[in-house]
Amino acid sequence: MNSNDSYSRKNIIFWLLLLSGLLGSCNAYNSIQTEYDRSQDFDTYKSFAWLGDLDKAGDSEFDNDFVRQKTKNYFGHCFKELGMHLDTLDPDLLLQVKWLSDPQEITLTGSSNFPEYYDPFYYQGTPSLKFDGRDIEFSQYDTQDYQVGYVHGGVALSVIDRTTAKVIWKGIAEGDLYDPHIMYRDLHPAIHKLMRKFPIKP
Repeated sequence: MNSNDSYSRKNIIFWLLLLSGLLGSCNAYNSIQTEYDRSQDFDTYKSFAWLGDLDKAGDSEFDNDFVRQKTKNYFGHCFKELGMHLDTLDPDLLLQVKWLSDPQEITLTGSSNFPEYYDPFYYQGTPSLKFDGRDIEFSQYDTQDYQVGYVHGGVALSVIDRTTAKVIWKGIAEGDLYDPHIMYRDLHPAIHKLMRKFPIKP
């Protein structure tokens, strides 16, 4: 192998790694926020249990019983990774989830900046939007305006000290959700990213 071939291969590997990093950093839940009571000693907490949801599940692709149960499973897994266990009789912490699902609408024209999650690099292909039940490719935006619906959504978790009934930690992962498939795919990593901000470390 000559030096030019070696240089070319290194260039290809570099750009593949860079592209992979960019794709990996994208997430539909692009806002992660937390707040907590810094006076609490979180290391004293060893167990948790679930309270009922703060609201009733909807009946849509963006809000339903399935996604809410998946959300609890992901949070439960994260708490177990922190060394805590589920205890329905005498828990230290009570966890309560609120699913965020606020319908929105945007007008897209040929000159519009397309939503972030319709970037071809994000989809690894040419994406389309749904309008009146049919797919609309990018090329069709040249001369026509479209009203496109989406949901500003995500999940909020409140962590409550059972003894004092005080919320000691709250975290929110949210963003503009255009595609339920992307929403489901990105939910697990978003919750892990959120829980990395929890005061207890694995």
